[in-house]
Amino acid sequence: MDYGLLGLTDTIAALKTHGIASAGAGTDLSEARRAVVIETASGSVAFLAYSNTFPKEFYADHDAPGTAYGYAEYVRSDVANASKLADAVVVSFHWGGERLKEPKDYQRRLARLAIDSGAEVVVGHHPHVVQTVEYYRGGVILYSLGNYVFGTFSLGRVEGMLVRLGLARGGGDESGALRPRSLEVIPLDVENRRVKFAPVPLNGAGAEAFFEELVYERSIGLANQNNLSVFVFDLKKTGSTALGGVEAERDALGGSSAGEEFLVDKDCRDGWKGV
Repeated sequence: MDYGLLGLTDTIAALKTHGIASAGAGTDLSEARRAVVIETASGSVAFLAYSNTFPKEFYADHDAPGTAYGYAEYVRSDVANASKLADAVVVSFHWGGERLKEPKDYQRRLARLAIDSGAEVVVGHHPHVVQTVEYYRGGVILYSLGNYVFGTFSLGRVEGMLVRLGLARGGGDESGALRPRSLEVIPLDVENRRVKFAPVPLNGAGAEAFFEELVYERSIGLANQNNLSVFVFDLKKTGSTALGGVEAERDALGGSSAGEEFLVDKDCRDGWKGV
């Protein structure tokens, strides 16, 4: 929303021209909250997106364009409705503190609320660094993917990750819905002084150092696939497990998220400062 309604509508139009669907923003709140459903040969996937960072002026309203803010009531209702339209639901959040390696408490509560409401996958971004991954009640939560192609030469923004997530039916689930069945993480070198804004997969010692911070109970290990270092996770076990060393129990943060309103993250107040 840096360039107002014209910038927003131009961006959405450009995406449509190239066959790319968009979610999380629109000419009013209803459009911003609307799920986008993608049909595949294996089933349908609904996408929802929210922004929980400043400035508030960027948020859509009933008669104003902007982004969808992730109020608990919105997330709960939107995910429940989207799950009726598709075989799986993926929720994206723009959230968290810049450069923070661990998610804030509100990120954990909001992510788990999305899973509890029927989502299969939660994907986060904004911190510019990689954050933990969690397997919660059969759903996968990627709190922050880090950077990919980002316009900075900062030495504090040097890592990101690509994720390959497989969804499939079965595995004891009688609902027929698509569920996360495989998860692979490919570490990336995004230090632009080296890669010139063209991310390169990390291999060897670089990949090993990356994964030292990602010690997961459900990991199978570091594998080499077509000369790529890939961290492979086992999602076939049952139960909730913290993949990033954080207990993923329903009551770990004081019980249900019902009725909670999640605060705006204030770490964006300085805009591009220090990024």
